[in-house]
Amino acid sequence: MTDAVREVSSGKGWLGFDAGARWGSGFLLDSPSFRPMLGARSFGNDGAGGQFAFGDDEFGVGFAYVANRMVGHGDARANRLIAAVRECVGG
Repeated sequence: MTDAVREVSSGKGWLGFDAGARWGSGFLLDSPSFRPMLGARSFGNDGAGGQFAFGDDEFGVGFAYVANRMVGHGDARANRLIAAVRECVGG
């Protein structure tokens, strides 16, 4: 589990729109400026159309959102749901 949340790279990727992204061993990590999750023990991955899933062993939370309509880059639907989960767990 610790390897999943240890940062191995960060910064802007080759597509150019993911500045601020942080990566562990194959997973996105919590990043307030790119993809906020619950905290330092959160790790997950996103996909085209706004899909996003992550887990956090500190809070005991698993989260997944699958969209039925592709909005494109800048889709905030998952971020709004994650913010609601964050309020529930006190993160």
